[in-house]
Amino acid sequence: MEGTVIRFMLNWVEQNIYTGANIGDLVVSSGYSRKTLEIWFYRNSGITLGDYLFRRRMSRVAILLRMTGLSVSELAAMFHFYSSQNLSRAFKTFSGMTPTKYRTQDEWFMEKLQRPFIIGWDNNLIPELCILPDLTLNGLPELYAHKFLSPTVDDKVIERMKGAIRLHRKNSDNEICIASRATPSSISDGRSDIVNIEMIIHDNNHENGDLHNVIIPAGEYMKFNFSGTWDEYIVFTRLIYFRLVELKKHRREGFDLTIFYFPAGSDDEVTCRHYIPAG
Repeated sequence: MEGTVIRFMLNWVEQNIYTGANIGDLVVSSGYSRKTLEIWFYRNSGITLGDYLFRRRMSRVAILLRMTGLSVSELAAMFHFYSSQNLSRAFKTFSGMTPTKYRTQDEWFMEKLQRPFIIGWDNNLIPELCILPDLTLNGLPELYAHKFLSPTVDDKVIERMKGAIRLHRKNSDNEICIASRATPSSISDGRSDIVNIEMIIHDNNHENGDLHNVIIPAGEYMKFNFSGTWDEYIVFTRLIYFRLVELKKHRREGFDLTIFYFPAGSDDEVTCRHYIPAG
């Protein structure tokens, strides 16, 4: 029973990041007393329910500050604050700096971000620090709009990956390397949680004159291994960045590298190594 209620609370928090709902609303939705909910949540997570809700909301503000051009006033309205000053004070309490300073830092300081708690995922998020040499990809940059806060399996980026994997599997290739990074989006896209994703899909056909060599510089990366469904892969690609936070690592500028390989099995299964440029 307790585990079921914990899952309900975790799902409720994710569904109410933008709504302004409070713990009292959760009590009404769950049918349990506030004291029971708070005791069970603290026992399973080590932080209070109210602090977790606050930290998840402020973590979303932090992501929007770094990945969109939304103003502080727009963010205040989006998160149901009375004014931009109120949001700024709450964000400074959370991060130790103002929204403007957080947005303009050269490095994205992610230490304060609160990852969503998902039961049973910790063993899938064990990284390995590695140094990669210069990597030459034979391909062309492609740009896709990506709803980064709530992606689905029919997202354009995921669909492009799946199409490339099907093609390479058909051509009997053993693996495929895809480089990707977020690029600035318009303010209107930012209001819809959309960023542009630049992708380079390596093509082993070196005789294709339309493709170019793209050099990925050598450097330090955190490598994560994954095997599962596409739905699980989408969750995985979000949680690994929070794992960087827990390891006190910063994501540096550059492309993420994902190497998909093709063991026997269903097309619905994903097996890959994911490398994040880290410093």
